[in-house]
Amino acid sequence: MLCARPMVGDEPFVVVLPDVIVDDASSNPKKDNLAEMVAKFNSNGVSQIMVEQGSHEEVRNYSIVDLEGLNLSLGESGKSMA
Repeated sequence: MLCARPMVGDEPFVVVLPDVIVDDASSNPKKDNLAEMVAKFNSNGVSQIMVEQGSHEEVRNYSIVDLEGLNLSLGESGKSMA
């Protein structure tokens, strides 16, 4: 993301990848998903990333996040290993 620094500077920014489109009729876009992630960042200053659980067969198709065994509920935050 360093290539965006001239435009973004030290301001917060969002990266939305095209394969991560959240399209759930039960979601409220004013308070769920990205809005919730922005609110959490604003309250704690910690970067947010939206992930979902996948099967071992899908691992080769996606990036992996190590939560060190932490079992999160939907909408919860936790530390990940870089």
